[in-house]
Amino acid sequence: MTTLFEVCCTTIESAQSALADGAHRVELCSNLESGGLTPIWLTRLRDDSTLRKNLQPRQHSMGQGVDFLNPTNLQNKTFLDRSHVLIRCRPGNFIYTQAEVDAMCASIRLCRQARVKGVVIGALTPDGHLDRPAIEQMIHAATGPTPDAATTTSLAPAPSSAPAPSAPSAPAPSAPSALAPDTTTTGPAPSTPAPSASLAPAPDTTTTLAPAPDAAPSAPASALALPALTLVFHRAFDRCTNPMELLEQIIELGFHTLLTSGQGETAEEGIPLLEQLVAQAKGRICIMAGRGVTRQNVARIIRETRVPAVHMSARPGLAQIAQEIGAVGALHIRCIAPRL
Repeated sequence: MTTLFEVCCTTIESAQSALADGAHRVELCSNLESGGLTPIWLTRLRDDSTLRKNLQPRQHSMGQGVDFLNPTNLQNKTFLDRSHVLIRCRPGNFIYTQAEVDAMCASIRLCRQARVKGVVIGALTPDGHLDRPAIEQMIHAATGPTPDAATTTSLAPAPSSAPAPSAPSAPAPSAPSALAPDTTTTGPAPSTPAPSASLAPAPDTTTTLAPAPDAAPSAPASALALPALTLVFHRAFDRCTNPMELLEQIIELGFHTLLTSGQGETAEEGIPLLEQLVAQAKGRICIMAGRGVTRQNVARIIRETRVPAVHMSARPGLAQIAQEIGAVGALHIRCIAPRL
């Protein structure tokens, strides 16, 4: 199979160029000198309609491109379909306050509104373990019910409350007096107006229940409005205490990709752990080698670790690098990762 080739870019224009040169996917970020932060131009992803046009996959001898299930299928994919966004609110460690987690969740929701393919996230506790509450909050922002869906659902019951005032409007004078005896439910209340007034609301309640089925069809429409994002766990992994334990945890949480240098200063130095991670993952998650990946070492990294994906920053000569990655990947990769 073709090795997935991802390029990290700090502008939309450089990302478009990387895709045209043969990258299968781009990671969008800013401040690479700080290890990468959330792009400051997120709103453009949402507002620029040209990013929703289908891209023409570049033809290579080793195939057109990669998605996890079909490594040579990039037909009918837009720029946004092939973009992941790094979500990291500041440089430094990966230990976040609640306010920082909330800010990153807001960025994730904006990515979802833009309809990019996925987000790259991560968070650790001070002792180097997974910060599960923070990650689960981010996952919920990326894959859970959207505010749009919640709004539609909450608006749906409103019509049921609207008929309620209209029902008493027919017997306007008697309705208020009829409701008082009904609340007290006293014995003397069964005078002739009381039964007629109490019978009147009964059909009205039936009428208020009737709009409920109308609310049901609107829920699926709202749910489809903002599809779930795919999840990549970023290089916070390289600072964790127990990498094999964290690998199992992020698989359990539904992550599609793990970006890691194998806890080395570069992916080449991390080859021993990368190889172990690929073996333990067994195709349940895509292990993507990243940090210090170059044209000079990428073949060795793929050959010795059998990683199904590699990640490098934008640079000249990407078209030739893409060709070489495709060639070495076809020879050495036998494991198919879950999805793009």
